Amino acid sequence: MPKYLVVCDYADKFPNYFKDENIYNDHYKKENLHKIVETINSLGYKCEYYGGVDDLIKAVHDKTAYDKVVFLNFNDGLTQLHKRGQTPILLEMLTDSFSGPDAFAALLADDKYGAGSVVKTLDCVKVPNHILYKYNDPCNSHAISQLAFPVIAKPNNEGSSIGIDQSSFCENIDDLQNYINKHRGTFDNILLEEYIQGFEFTVFLIGNNEEFIINQPLAIGLQGKYWLEKEIFDAQCKRAKARCYCAPEMLLSTCDINKLKNAAEQIFKVLRLRDLARIDFRYRNGDIYFIEANTVPAIGEHSDAGQVCKIREMEFADFIKAIIHAVNKRLHINNALD
Repeated sequence: MPKYLVVCDYADKFPNYFKDENIYNDHYKKENLHKIVETINSLGYKCEYYGGVDDLIKAVHDKTAYDKVVFLNFNDGLTQLHKRGQTPILLEMLTDSFSGPDAFAALLADDKYGAGSVVKTLDCVKVPNHILYKYNDPCNSHAISQLAFPVIAKPNNEGSSIGIDQSSFCENIDDLQNYINKHRGTFDNILLEEYIQGFEFTVFLIGNNEEFIINQPLAIGLQGKYWLEKEIFDAQCKRAKARCYCAPEMLLSTCDINKLKNAAEQIFKVLRLRDLARIDFRYRNGDIYFIEANTVPAIGEHSDAGQVCKIREMEFADFIKAIIHAVNKRLHINNALD
């Protein structure tokens, strides 16, 4: 049986997105991460917390050899623009035995504009019209003229709704200019995307191309409202836990739920993802729109993953076990516990 080493940098290592005492950024809190480690051990596996990017850099520098070890990558990286590519790049220099996508796929999924451009090739899903706004690019004005308002503006390479606030919903060019001016110097690349009214769904996938152990859509609303006309999930509402959840059966027919699941699987495959992902959609009048993919979604009893466990009536430990099983099967690890 291999030992599982969890790779993740703690949230308290990084600046707080909000200027108060409550930590909020795109990383795991220490207690949540160690809960995952404890859960894996409780299932009968051998698991330890390894460290983060700095520890991987040291291991690469020292040419550390690892035998009978599987790295579990739950890491968002440090603070640079393409931070989610850092951990898989370093792991590729050390071993083939790690969870999640390779470096190329991780970087592609983290690029909202690039991922949307790839997903456009699929027939099973639509992608909202979008452009990549780069500061001081002379082509910006012409590109913006091709979009229909309202538009949602957000950083192209951030997660956890970082950089999304109420000014992100832009009903006209003046609103958009205000958002752009507000975030000048903070985010280099801004995704401008036509706002899709409708239901918001996130889909958790655990498995790989030949077998998905979990393919579970979850409807997300705001303060009891699920049909979204101009509402956005900004960082403040996420931190304040203002979101609400329900099973997809409450809003969609079985046929449309199956279409949503199929779209999630096809996106998982075309983006070359592995083991675990969360894919976000909007649904409107029978049309499914891809929003973004997350290769390192938060996993915790009180996160979206916990809500998936709740609607499936499964234990959080079984959710974690499904991830281990998916990783083991892809890596051809024979483990009696699976």
